[in-house]
Amino acid sequence: MQFTLRSLAAAAALALGSAGAFAATAGDLGTNPSYAEITGYGTQFGPVTFSYSFTLDSATNLSDLFGSLKATDESSILVTLSGPTSFSTTITPTLTTPKSFTFSGLADGAYTLSFVATPIASTFAAYGGFATTVAAVPEPESMALVLAGLGVMGMVARRRTSVRA
Repeated sequence: MQFTLRSLAAAAALALGSAGAFAATAGDLGTNPSYAEITGYGTQFGPVTFSYSFTLDSATNLSDLFGSLKATDESSILVTLSGPTSFSTTITPTLTTPKSFTFSGLADGAYTLSFVATPIASTFAAYGGFATTVAAVPEPESMALVLAGLGVMGMVARRRTSVRA
């Protein structure tokens, strides 16, 4: 989904005509998403909520979620991750100073990432993106070196024991 200034202006005009709160579920991102764009629009007459659902499974060892938001006004945004591992944080982004959020050590399962803002200006727009990261997995060469080192340490310990006896 490409985000352009024209779509932001159209959404802001649409939001200006709205008299109430705006809630949008961005939808299901599927299993093990690597990146998703974040967009949310609304007015000052109520909170703006936008959320994304996704599933993490052990096939890819995804374990961290991080992202960044920009907003057209300085309202604070509550960022909540609910699922097997739950987190929440509050950020206050602007157009010139995006704010980041990070959730680490995620377990496998179904998640919902929600953003709730109560705008302080006549219109509100937030945009950015978030991504998941793969947990570090040792390379086979590294594991071979570790095992070789343990073997050498075992031989040294055994030799010391046999020399003392």
